[in-house]
Amino acid sequence: MKLAIVVGVSDYITQTKLSACRNDAATMLAFLQGTKNYSDICFLDFAITASDAKKTITEFVQKYRSNPVSELLFYFSGHGDRVGDDFFYAFSDYKEDRKESTGLRNTELDSLIRNLSPELTVKIVDACYAGSAYIKSEDDIGPAVQKSAYSGYFSSPCEPVRCSSVPGFDGRSC
Repeated sequence: MKLAIVVGVSDYITQTKLSACRNDAATMLAFLQGTKNYSDICFLDFAITASDAKKTITEFVQKYRSNPVSELLFYFSGHGDRVGDDFFYAFSDYKEDRKESTGLRNTELDSLIRNLSPELTVKIVDACYAGSAYIKSEDDIGPAVQKSAYSGYFSSPCEPVRCSSVPGFDGRSC
């Protein structure tokens, strides 16, 4: 079974709005739906708060916890933040002084994903600071990459799709 979680946060309360993230998430959702390769796709809407996002992702993971998962794809487009060596996914209510309650730590997401024991996990993160620990680090990143790497690849043929069926999207071309 292949599962996907697609998040595109564009409507922020205290941060700069990112209208492109709405389009990116809608395009990714339409693409994944078009491949017809995913048993279920969890789509988090454009103005979701951190508490609602955590609840929705947790419920999605619990729903499939006892099923064999060959692949989990996680896609995020929105604001991001880095504290120490951890990355935070920023949701619509994100505040820098309340990172834990208005964001989702990457390590917290990894813990949720581990409950599914997927054979392959693919993360696509389009956010500030998303790759800074790997790209800008002066440390040897080999062990970190080795730890998170799995053999396998992501490849799927797809049919052309339209975004008009994406919840909350106005139907313009992706």
